[in-house]
Amino acid sequence: MPSDLYSILEQAREEDKAGNHSMALMKYKIFLKYESGDPQAWTDYAGLLLLMNRFDDSLRASGQALEIEPDFEPALINKAAALFGLEQFEEAKEIYKYLLTINPDRTECIFGLQKCLYKMGDTTSTESDMLKILNIDSSNMDAMQYLVSFYTLKNDKDKIKHWLEKIINLKFSGYESLWEKSVLLLRLGEYQEGFKLFEYRPANVNVPLSDEPIWNGESFPGRT
Repeated sequence: MPSDLYSILEQAREEDKAGNHSMALMKYKIFLKYESGDPQAWTDYAGLLLLMNRFDDSLRASGQALEIEPDFEPALINKAAALFGLEQFEEAKEIYKYLLTINPDRTECIFGLQKCLYKMGDTTSTESDMLKILNIDSSNMDAMQYLVSFYTLKNDKDKIKHWLEKIINLKFSGYESLWEKSVLLLRLGEYQEGFKLFEYRPANVNVPLSDEPIWNGESFPGRT
């Protein structure tokens, strides 16, 4: 029977990865009904519940994992995320701070802590922590986008431009990159350079803006 049970657990994880949440949920429940002493299974179950925005249920599942193994880091991360979802920011913050005493370079915990602090109105360490994440992972888009939001609050156009250009260079290449840069420059009021790059707009390089037919100037009575 144990081998059959763990086969069900693996199926649950596969369904979870494939995005078949209802099927994964059912299989996790079957496994945990008969094997309730596996902290990783409870943690995986809690993670799925988080994806489904079932924060109360996720918190309970994380609690089950932590009863079995009190310092189980993946369960603590899920617990913090569930508390954040329930807007219990102070409690979530303390868990993230604790996890960072164990591993100061764990980027998801740095990011989680900063989200809590932002919700609590504290942005004093936002810049330094996001830069720390980027020092660990130079292509972390979440950290870059968070910095753009932070500098937008500060109205620091030079730094907004710097990080948006990095995002554009990571996400796009060729004419698409030039087109995105033109939009960025125009948004920032740098019209002379922005309009030069605007010549790379999709219509000029024969790339449709959408899958719909492009209007070529013909009459369109009765249509929109």
